[in-house]
Amino acid sequence: MCDLHPPIKSVVIEKRFCGPPRPANGGYVCGLLAAHIDGSAEITLLAPPPLGQRLDIVAGKHGAELRDEEATLATVRRVPIDVPEIPSVARLKRRFADRHMTKAAIRCRRAL
Repeated sequence: MCDLHPPIKSVVIEKRFCGPPRPANGGYVCGLLAAHIDGSAEITLLAPPPLGQRLDIVAGKHGAELRDEEATLATVRRVPIDVPEIPSVARLKRRFADRHMTKAAIRCRRAL
């Protein structure tokens, strides 16, 4: 283990969380790591995490890392998520009505 970054937590991923034939399921590993970040997280899987053996979650440069001894298997960092404003139903209805009326007006002009 790296002397500069003692483990935050050690985990053993059980065999029931198998993804491909031998490594852990990537979605499970991402959720496991995201739990160590306040807010939204970005996880990068760098190598297949093994099942049934001790792995360490350690503090990293920009968040945390999942390590198998010295090998970094995944990184996790906090990232902001920009969620656009969700339009109201009334606004969507007006937009649809405007488009519909415009198309109807174009058809009427073409018919003339």
